[in-house]
Amino acid sequence: MVHAFAATQAVSNEKGVEFTASYGQVGGVLYLIIIIAALFAEMYARSTLVVSGDAARTAVNILESERMFRFGGGAQLITVLCDITLSVILFEIMKPVSRIISLLSSSFRFAAIIVIAVTTVSHFAPLTILDQSYLYGFTDEQRQALSYLSFAYHSIGYNIALLLFGVHCILLGYLIARSAFLPALIGLLMVLAGFGYAANSFAFFVHPALATWSFPILMPLAFIAEGALALWLTIVGVNTKRWLTQSANN
Repeated sequence: MVHAFAATQAVSNEKGVEFTASYGQVGGVLYLIIIIAALFAEMYARSTLVVSGDAARTAVNILESERMFRFGGGAQLITVLCDITLSVILFEIMKPVSRIISLLSSSFRFAAIIVIAVTTVSHFAPLTILDQSYLYGFTDEQRQALSYLSFAYHSIGYNIALLLFGVHCILLGYLIARSAFLPALIGLLMVLAGFGYAANSFAFFVHPALATWSFPILMPLAFIAEGALALWLTIVGVNTKRWLTQSANN
């Protein structure tokens, strides 16, 4: 009976190690996809087409580069799909440190994902507004103004999502720093990135000028932290033996 229990326990441990190793790498790949897709959507597809303060020029850019604009929205939807899966994987990986904090961390990430999903509506809205088949009672200038307004709503939604995401990063960073199976330095970077996300997004609502000034400073740190975590999970992965030990102790 003792030998049978020991054998069963060994098989269970081996499966736990395999689960953590494979899911950790899947999580890393998903994180890399999210980073690349988000950068394309936000920094390329939107930023290169939207001209600050010029609704007419922005409308012309969107209509002339409609395919790229649609790809930008599609990339944002890809981040939503990948992020839902990643939030579950991160919960499973980090729960040996603290199940409740891991659940809370993933819940904040999931909430941010939902906001992003809803905000994607405002990305595609200009294509409908600028279509001559709709709003035919409006002038071109009015349609262009309404189209441009949708980007303001997109920014509001995006910053709400980043505020929630910032809290997630703080909690995830704390879990990583307390873990025995991922580098504590990455955890510290994630905490700092989380505070950067949260501070910049909060400033967007209460002090927009400050947010404009802080964004170029805080966002590179977030990119480094998230990039480091994604690459570590993909290339190195979770230290499965330490994960198993910490899981057994908790």
